[in-house]
Amino acid sequence: MHETVDWLCSRPYYEGQIAEHRVVEGRTGTFQEVPLESRVETALSAAGIDRLYAHQARAIEAVREGDDVVLASPTASGKSLA
Repeated sequence: MHETVDWLCSRPYYEGQIAEHRVVEGRTGTFQEVPLESRVETALSAAGIDRLYAHQARAIEAVREGDDVVLASPTASGKSLA
């Protein structure tokens, strides 16, 4: 993956567009509360989801603040749900 990121950063048309690249070591999931509309909570509950991972909550908060978000994490970590 490092080679791919290095390659992207070396492309002239990406100059200044990649604000940050971090690699974070894997760890046990943490959860975080985030206010959701009742219909969203109901849909999540029906799917057996009663809490969100911290990265999902932070992504929701960032989008609400008007920020762009890209999530990259292991399989089955809830990227699509965020």
